[in-house]
Amino acid sequence: MPAHVAGTSRGETNPLALAALANRRLRATEAQLCDALGACTELHAVYRRLLKMTLEELQLIEQQMDKLEQEIAALLRQHEDAVKQLAEVPGLGVDSAQQIIAEVGATAATFASAKNLASWVGACPGDQESGEVSYSHRSPREVAICDAFSIKPPTLRSG
Repeated sequence: MPAHVAGTSRGETNPLALAALANRRLRATEAQLCDALGACTELHAVYRRLLKMTLEELQLIEQQMDKLEQEIAALLRQHEDAVKQLAEVPGLGVDSAQQIIAEVGATAATFASAKNLASWVGACPGDQESGEVSYSHRSPREVAICDAFSIKPPTLRSG
């Protein structure tokens, strides 16, 4: 919970005191924060309670998400190498890799062919060209994902 919001829910009304609680990574100046937090001086107690209840709910949701992420990581621990390899694909990370492996399996055996996997991923055929010479008709993302699953990417029919 952001400290300045927590301070507001606890009854603090001084914009300077609330601005001092703000995360230092904010890109706002102290004057901008004070201006934005000026409404706190007139915030009714009912709204403070609603704000506090909402923040408590947010904390609970974040705790539940953390628990689920830990459970997912534990369930996919046996496929850790596949997760790491897939997470190296540009545009993906560990969370995306875990989700993909959870849906398609560590070997993508769910799909009859690499073409089916590429279609599911949404990888569209692309052109690798240099000086108007085409080297490939596969998108770099399609190739990277198929490589991560050790599948030969589909070839395109010419014409």
